[in-house]
Amino acid sequence: MKSSTLPITRDYIAVVWPTGYDYRAEIYAQYAAHSETSGLSEIVTKTFGSPADFMSFIYDVYKNDDLSREILAHKTKIMVRLPQLRCAVFSFSCSSSVSENLVDPAVLAVKTSTRELVAAKMDDYYYDILFHATDTKAELDSLSAVLARHGITL
Repeated sequence: MKSSTLPITRDYIAVVWPTGYDYRAEIYAQYAAHSETSGLSEIVTKTFGSPADFMSFIYDVYKNDDLSREILAHKTKIMVRLPQLRCAVFSFSCSSSVSENLVDPAVLAVKTSTRELVAAKMDDYYYDILFHATDTKAELDSLSAVLARHGITL
């Protein structure tokens, strides 16, 4: 699909997982400092009452994602062992010149640089265990619906 020529501001959402929760301020600051992002919302915290509630949420988040079930199961297994099952959620905007159906390279760049920065501070980093962020319109729509079903309002 051909990309458009004029940049358009698009909205996105990031969910900081329990394994990244202690780094939420750094993750948020990385998004705030990136030249292509703007309009960050306040961070909303969601604490889950049980591992089952959290697992329902994470499986909902990845229901339409191409993440393999094996990787998702491993990520979930690591997270549910934590004493506090809580996530931090925020929205942000990004100026984009690609179709809403394509992965936005600016969003991908901030996701990658943020993961690299925070993962370097962790002793036991596992692939993409810090946060999940949308990078297409379809992902935004899906995650927005998941957040609403789980009582998370930005």
